[in-house]
Amino acid sequence: MEDATATEQIGFVVDARPRPEARSRTMAKVAKPRKHGSRWQINFLDVDWNRRFETFATPKEASAALALRKAEVEEIRAGARPRPPDPHTFSDHSDDWLGHRTAHKRSQ
Repeated sequence: MEDATATEQIGFVVDARPRPEARSRTMAKVAKPRKHGSRWQINFLDVDWNRRFETFATPKEASAALALRKAEVEEIRAGARPRPPDPHTFSDHSDDWLGHRTAHKRSQ
């Protein structure tokens, strides 16, 4: 009887289970190749948690590449594989080019 009086006081029944629509919003999306024009696109998070996109000719190639990228990222995050080197900047390339450039003009 106490439950009935509590319901009358509150005006509704409290249910601890989440609603189905609330559960579907909190679940993670399943990554899979999707059609992008005439090609197949994959998207994944790289080691630095940046979203990356790649496109492939067939869905089989896209699925294989997605599995490979995910495995590589997990190995790097787990410490089983070293991180890839940081990309070089334009300044790095220009300094390298100026340092290794020939000292003489070609016309001489």
